[in-house]
Amino acid sequence: MYRHTRWESKADCIIVKDSSLIQVGGTLDTSALKTNFTSEKPAEFYAQLYREHNLTGAHVVMLGPGCEEAAIAAINVWPGIFFAGGD
Repeated sequence: MYRHTRWESKADCIIVKDSSLIQVGGTLDTSALKTNFTSEKPAEFYAQLYREHNLTGAHVVMLGPGCEEAAIAAINVWPGIFFAGGD
């Protein structure tokens, strides 16, 4: 199983909140979350970029309810490579 370490960049995850891909800062505690960027592109767009550049070991983080469909769409871009977790 893939384990994220502190030596890896934060770029190895796709974070989904309210069905949108976001970039966050500070914490992943959803009650104190600071969103720095919300993408207009779907999560699977970014998953495809990971695939094109062979960035393995990435994971999809679901923050809060309503993220499952976007997370599944991203995972289906590269089955067996992405892992999902979260609320």
